[in-house]
Amino acid sequence: MDVKSRSIIDVLSEGNARILFDALDAFDGAKIIMWDPTLIKQFNLVTTTEQLKQHKVVSMLQLDLSPRIPQAEHNHVVYILSTSNSSVINKLITCLKHARSANVIFIVPINDL
Repeated sequence: MDVKSRSIIDVLSEGNARILFDALDAFDGAKIIMWDPTLIKQFNLVTTTEQLKQHKVVSMLQLDLSPRIPQAEHNHVVYILSTSNSSVINKLITCLKHARSANVIFIVPINDL
């Protein structure tokens, strides 16, 4: 299928998924994702749980519901946060105080036009 016959939404979704997967793959080993709940629906448009598992994501949690890291075997905790949700910053600080593994933070800019 060539690019002309695909919708722009499909092309953008695939591009965004590739950016996410490349970022995740930059860190070796198993990863836990701690999501900003305001971003979950948007990321569901570009990836699935199964695809994330292919990139060594072993667990996914909402940061606002679970400030503690699960006991799943992992090398990295990846926080995916929005610039528009200031309430998760306090939760992030709590998590980082108790961190026992490497932490990675991705900030996703949100345009509220």
